[in-house]
Amino acid sequence: MLSVEDPALTLVRSNGMVFLAVIQLLDIHIDSASTQRLPLRLLHEPNIRIRVQVLSLACMDMSHQPDGPNWEWTGLFEVGAGNSGLRDIEGNWVDAINPVVQARSQGLNVGATTYAFRTAELRAMAAILYERLKQDIHRLPTLLSTNTFPYRSEGGV
Repeated sequence: MLSVEDPALTLVRSNGMVFLAVIQLLDIHIDSASTQRLPLRLLHEPNIRIRVQVLSLACMDMSHQPDGPNWEWTGLFEVGAGNSGLRDIEGNWVDAINPVVQARSQGLNVGATTYAFRTAELRAMAAILYERLKQDIHRLPTLLSTNTFPYRSEGGV
């Protein structure tokens, strides 16, 4: 099941390129009816629309250990006038993710529970999304570039 407030993934355009965005689901619509939960098997059906917001992530570990998460949600969201395209996206543009849950090391409420992600998993899922959506890249929502998006480490990677 995928529920409102769950994290998920989508692709967006920014600065003329395509990037992975980690999102939080705000609303799920089946046809015109709003629902709080959706079976994953229905996510890519043509009658599914989802309103989302983009999570602000920070790199917390540059060692890139394969088993450890190295990105965490700071508790903040990406903002900007160009982000309005994320209000109503197709379910086919979204994939579920099962993040690690751990104590936040930076951002809002340090020590609070937050989501953490592995670079290798994010890259693999971005490639899968890109393969599925490559013919619709021109239709993806545009996200304004900020100091925290597209996601990058202190070294710019």
